[in-house]
Amino acid sequence: MAIAIEELSWGCAGLAGAILVNFFPTMYSLLAGNMEMARYCEGRRGCWAITEPEHGSDMLDSHAQLSGSGGTYGRPSIVARIEGDKVILNGQKSAWVSGATIAEVCVLYTHVEQEGKTGPGITVIVDLDSPGVTRGNPLEKMGLRNLNQGELYFDNVEVPLSHVIAGAEGYDDFVTATLTEANPHVAGPVDRGWLQRGAEYRRRG
Repeated sequence: MAIAIEELSWGCAGLAGAILVNFFPTMYSLLAGNMEMARYCEGRRGCWAITEPEHGSDMLDSHAQLSGSGGTYGRPSIVARIEGDKVILNGQKSAWVSGATIAEVCVLYTHVEQEGKTGPGITVIVDLDSPGVTRGNPLEKMGLRNLNQGELYFDNVEVPLSHVIAGAEGYDDFVTATLTEANPHVAGPVDRGWLQRGAEYRRRG
């Protein structure tokens, strides 16, 4: 995959990044060992949603220290409630969710709310055609313009509990595995894109 992304990035780093992000829901379902969700996501345009408007990637804090009553960050931008065999989602993810404006399915990282308090997170596969899901406009960017990015909003979105690929007990380890897998691949298009531009600038003198 690293070689493929590097070669694609010679042509267009933004498009290479979009192709990569497209596979993340399937990739992370496989990483979690959830073949049912991997098959559910396969062949569908995908994205991943971690960062939040007020917290950046700090929402990955699996012990919810950021959302404590004495904290300065306050409530997470999105929370999930578990009701019977459903997960109910409310809130938003930030404007730099790669693939958000065209994706059909999302791998979503969110804190869980129980009895008015937010606790450790879960990772869940969300069908973005579900009632209550809306999207922001694509960002106007200076670079990587073929990698569309925008907000995702969730208003009482119901997801089957079976779509959870990492629960509270394994969330911390899964987040670590997620970033370990993603960061080198995400770096590929950006690194190759800048190398290509640098070579062009040097040729021009």
